[in-house]
Formats: sequence, C-alpha cells, structure tokens
Amino acid sequence: MYTPPAFKVHPAVALAFAAGRGFGLIVTCDGGRPVASHVPFLIEERPGKGPRVTFHVARGNPLARLADARAGWLLAVNGADAYVSPDWYVSPDQVPTWLYQAVHLSGPVRLLSDDELAVQIDTLSAKFENWLLPKRPWTSAKVTAPRLEPE
Repeated sequence: MYTPPAFKVHPAVALAFAAGRGFGLIVTCDGGRPVASHVPFLIEERPGKGPRVTFHVARGNPLARLADARAGWLLAVNGADAYVSPDWYVSPDQVPTWLYQAVHLSGPVRLLSDDELAVQIDTLSAKFENWLLPKRPWTSAKVTAPRLEPE
C-alpha cells in the first residue's frame, strides 16, 4: 500500500491499530483470479519473531483450500475515512483527496490443526464477546460436540 511519507507510522502503531479493529479483508490468488473474504482476526505478538495473525474461514470457503503456506496473502484492515474537498484548502489550486486509516499485513498462510482451531475459535470469540459486556460471554462450551467436529 502506498503511504505518503507524512502519513507513515511506526510498525507497532500500525499493528496496534489492526489488532484493535480485529476485522479485515483477506485476499489471495487462485491462479490469476483474486479470492477474498472478510474475516475477524487476532494478532499475536511473538518476541524475537514477527507477529502472527490468526483468522478463521469456513471449511467451504474457497480460501480454505488455498492455505498451503506457499503463496503470500494480504490482510487489509480499514478504519475511518473522509473525503477532503479542494475548497477546504487555503490555496485555491488544489485537487480532491481522501483521508483514511488502513493497514496492510502480508505473509504466508497455513491451515490450523483441529486443536489449534479450537483454541483460536475460543480466543477469537472471547475478544469480541468482551466488547458486548455486561452480556454473559458465549463460549464453545455452549455448543454440542458434534457441531464442533471437523466436516
């Protein structure tokens, strides 16, 4: 993503923004055709290593069969945006622009094991269920075992 120098932020600030949003558009290619889905995600800081992003798509989602750890994937995370009219500048010789918050993260993707997936679903839902407090949080313990079995 092109970022004009005046708008560059420290990578830690960008990661914190993305982690706080927790929802983005994941994109990869199937041959020459782009494939994308909007996904909730978590960012795990790993000292001495780069951060890791975990997300979940349904097994029937075309992205699931493309997760082979070879191709790079893109996660685009958007925030607020606003149109800026040229009339708002002091100088009259201006063009319109758009201000926006966005972070792009990229890297290889791999499928989670069934055990990793169970932990990821609980961790992911715990993050977002906390946004709904004082509602009693949902947990996977509320679902019958067959519903959580791999298809």
